[in-house]
Amino acid sequence: MNLVLLEQAEVEAGRDVALSGRRYDHVKTIHRAKVGDSLRVGVVDGCVGEAVVTEIDDHEVRLSIGELAEPAPAPLKLVVCVALPRPPTLNKVLQQLTAMGIKSFHFFHSNRVEKSFWQSHALRDEKIGAQLRLGLEQGRDTKMPEVRWHRGFRVFVEEELVTLLATVDSGYFAHVGATQRCPTNTCVSLVVVGPEGGFLPFEVDRLEGAGLQPLGLGPRPLRVETACVSLAARLGIS
Repeated sequence: MNLVLLEQAEVEAGRDVALSGRRYDHVKTIHRAKVGDSLRVGVVDGCVGEAVVTEIDDHEVRLSIGELAEPAPAPLKLVVCVALPRPPTLNKVLQQLTAMGIKSFHFFHSNRVEKSFWQSHALRDEKIGAQLRLGLEQGRDTKMPEVRWHRGFRVFVEEELVTLLATVDSGYFAHVGATQRCPTNTCVSLVVVGPEGGFLPFEVDRLEGAGLQPLGLGPRPLRVETACVSLAARLGIS
C-alpha cells in the first residue's frame, strides 16, 4: 500500500480519520507506523497529500489529514478490452493495469470464454471495487477506473467497438502469429486481448472488419495478465 486511500465521506467528516480493518492492518504491520509518522494519503477521485499518525491502539489508527492539493498521476491513454478471464486472472488484470494508470476497462464474451465466468461472485460491484482500490493504492493514484461488461461478442464488436474507436487514434487486437509488432506510445489507443487459447478465425475476421489491426508480442503465447501488462507498457506509457 503506497497510498492510504480515503473515501470522500471520511474526509468530509473532519480532518481526523480512523482506519480499521485492512487499512489498519497494513499501516500497523507493514508500514510499522508510529505516532508522529507521516503517511501518503489520497481521496477517491480527489487529490493526494500527507497525513500524520496521531494515535494507534489495538483496533484503529487515527490520522490527522493535512492539505490534499496534489493531483493524481496522469492516466495512461489506453482503453483495454479483454475477453472475460477466469476470476483469479480478472483480479490480476484489474489490479495490475489500474496500478499502471488504465482508466477504461471493457470485458466481453467470446467463444472460448466459459459461460460460468459470468456468474462468478468476482463480478459483483464490491469485489471489482476492492480490486481497483488495491491497484490505486499500489500506483499512488486516486482516479477510479470505469469497468463495463459486454455479454455478446457480436454486439460488442459491431456496436460498442464502433463507439469506442471513434474516441481513440488507433485500435489493435493481440494475436499470436501477427507479423506487426507492437508499437510504442501511440497517442490514444484501444487494444483488445482475447481469451486463453486466443481468438477463433471468425472472431479475428470480425475484429479486422471493425477496423482493428492485429499485433504480435512475439512467438510465445502469453497468459492474459502478462499480455495485458506488456501491451499497456508499450502502448500507454510515454
